[in-house]
Amino acid sequence: MLSEGQFVQLSVAAVFAIVLFVLAYGLPQKVATIGLIILIPFQPIQTQYATANVLLTYVVFIAMLMRRERVHLPLLPHILVLMFVYLVSMSRVHPSIFSFHAFYMFWILSAVLVFWLAYDLTQRFADLRGMVNVFVAINVLVFVYSVVQLWRGFDEPLTFFGFDEISMEPVRIEDGRITGPFGGSGIVAEYFVTSIYLLLYQFLSSTQPRHRLFFGLLAMANFALLVATQSRGGFLTFVGAGAIFLWMFRKELGVVRIVGLVSGGVMALALAAALIVNYTEFGGLFDRLAETEVHGGIPDTRQKAWPAAWQEIKKKPLLGHGPQMRLPDDDVKRYKGHVYIMYPHNLYLFLLFTVGVAGLLAFMTFFLTPMRRCWQVGFQPGVDPYTAGLAKTGVVILAAILIDQIKVEFLRGSMTDYWHYVFALLGMLVAVCDRGRGFNREQSQR
Repeated sequence: MLSEGQFVQLSVAAVFAIVLFVLAYGLPQKVATIGLIILIPFQPIQTQYATANVLLTYVVFIAMLMRRERVHLPLLPHILVLMFVYLVSMSRVHPSIFSFHAFYMFWILSAVLVFWLAYDLTQRFADLRGMVNVFVAINVLVFVYSVVQLWRGFDEPLTFFGFDEISMEPVRIEDGRITGPFGGSGIVAEYFVTSIYLLLYQFLSSTQPRHRLFFGLLAMANFALLVATQSRGGFLTFVGAGAIFLWMFRKELGVVRIVGLVSGGVMALALAAALIVNYTEFGGLFDRLAETEVHGGIPDTRQKAWPAAWQEIKKKPLLGHGPQMRLPDDDVKRYKGHVYIMYPHNLYLFLLFTVGVAGLLAFMTFFLTPMRRCWQVGFQPGVDPYTAGLAKTGVVILAAILIDQIKVEFLRGSMTDYWHYVFALLGMLVAVCDRGRGFNREQSQR
């Protein structure tokens, strides 16, 4: 039985979906997809069935098919294998909980559609900077959203229309950490890390001083918000990704520019961190770093979760326990055929538990293929310099995500909006690589 707030959520989502379908069908595909992607992080409507994002994605993709637009399906074999593994894993769950796993499949297929839509959108831009600017626009809005969280502090989050179910994400009151629009401190920290390096590349590749100033200041703002998440893993990922970034661009930058970039960056980041530590309630990152302990190769905050997950993984290692790890209120409610464990805070353990070794291999093959293509295009002679640099930045971003996912899992059912963001990012990077390889072929034929 739906509560009044949940009913309003679904009703608003349905009306919104209908309106967007009319717009998506009537407006150019480029406009509809840009609107969809920019809205990804900002979904105040979220239920146990889906967020508005999931519905809107299906709407935009169906409108694209009905308009008889040319549909590109990159990495289709990889995706078919991944979906097949998920379906086989789902077929092994108890019939009484089958619907929960079916909802999960509905969500993950939506993320795949975002991947294809982002790929298509990137191909529609004559200049790749146009697509990058879509992600920059998202970042500006995420910055504004997070600043509102900082401003409100530990007060109740802003609600809309008088319903708690339609509201901004609250901060983590128990340990004073902002969560951004994605609803998780660790996840939004990962978002800020990837955004910093995308902005840093825009800073380095821009020729106009006002553009460089804008990208530099926005990168600093992202670091300040990273500090406010108090994510130790996110901060360490930022440092590690920085080393990868400098190595990837070592020839373009040279020793002198690297030293200058590092020196200026350290001072700018120190200023950003000082503002958060001294003037907000969310400045405990460095204290948390100092308190970090590791026992037996496992961080102190994962001492229970990782071993518990591993014990259950060994019981169904090949295909796992089913796509959906957690069911509604399963920490207090028993579901027949469902094994309850706490979230392992590790994507790889999450995948092993849910879809087993087969699912982990299928997912990593799908994820690592764009990374491999970015590496090839980034170092391939003859590729347009901006495209090559963007491909190299893609390697850094994807490496940062894979490293950061050691301490968090973005495939939780409660984080579908972040799935969509990551899959949109993957779609853009695959299109960048295809554009780069196409450019090189054209040059070779001349």
